[in-house]
Amino acid sequence: DADDIVLQRYVLAVLFYSTDGTNWDDALGFLSADTAECEWNVYDNVAESLVGVVECGNTIGMKSDTDATATPPPTEEGPSDPCSRDDGAVAYSPIRSLVMPRNGLLGAIPSELGLLTNLTVLDLSQN
Repeated sequence: DADDIVLQRYVLAVLFYSTDGTNWDDALGFLSADTAECEWNVYDNVAESLVGVVECGNTIGMKSDTDATATPPPTEEGPSDPCSRDDGAVAYSPIRSLVMPRNGLLGAIPSELGLLTNLTVLDLSQN
């Protein structure tokens, strides 16, 4: 699991730096060391949807309109936060959806995105 987390963060870091992430319109929490990558998103009030890492594992990432994390309710399948284990450690949750339209990405889309083998939705339109 730790290797999967490192690989996933690596791919997102490569995307960040290859598309001039320091100048994105919104950094979306990318490269945050103290936040799981499935929480690297913000709620877009105009589009009325999440932008960034939108879905990990079997759970859709959640943020309120104030950008505070909104934790989904507990389920029988496991802890209420899909990126945490019961012991508080970060758990691997594969990225399934990355949605970043109209965010000022510039540069080449890195081939490393192909390493996110569970990624089924990629929206980098209008950049």
